Amino acid sequence: MSESARHDRFYMPTITLLVENYLFRVPRLPFETQSEVFSDMLLLPTSSNVEVEGQSDNNPIKLEGIKKNDFEQLLKILFPIADGKLKQLPVGPTEWTSALKLSLLWEFTSIRDQSLVELRTLLEDPIDRILLAKEFDIEGEWLLEAMNELARRPKPLGMEDVERLGVEFVIQMAAVRESFVVEIESRIQVVRESATVRLADGQRPKQTLTYDFQPAIRRIFNVQ
Repeated sequence: MSESARHDRFYMPTITLLVENYLFRVPRLPFETQSEVFSDMLLLPTSSNVEVEGQSDNNPIKLEGIKKNDFEQLLKILFPIADGKLKQLPVGPTEWTSALKLSLLWEFTSIRDQSLVELRTLLEDPIDRILLAKEFDIEGEWLLEAMNELARRPKPLGMEDVERLGVEFVIQMAAVRESFVVEIESRIQVVRESATVRLADGQRPKQTLTYDFQPAIRRIFNVQ
């Protein structure tokens, strides 16, 4: 009888991981191909007479400091199909934040990007997105978009914003918002009349709803 050959696609090595005293055994390939951290760890050379971590329940890879629920959200994205059906992905901002946190920790770039897309929709308040960006050091267009949305907000900045974002941030954001008036006042008379009205109740000109504050944000906050 000839020796059996392993299928190049559907012969899947597994990996065993321990999270909060729970054992997980899942296909190994996504961890090797999608995560820079796991790829470096799993592809390290090992001694032939030593059992490699992750190959059995008795010797799992221990993920210290990781929450079981956070890990489950990551696995939902890595393995969305079960029993032949597409299972539900993380559903709310808390679950997607869990996936984002681990994707950043372990450098799952595609999951990071997917999580940010989902959270952009789920977190309607731009302040929530700004706080998330500050917590996880997220920069670039995702943060700029949230800051731009806050700058456009008709409601004036107040104490609630100070409590959530801090005094320095709110002062800088106030300068960003004021830059609209400064620029419009330098334009032609037709626009000036409507743009420079600042009512006592804090209402702002309608033009601010579509105005692009990103150049001012980049300058005042010194971000790229």
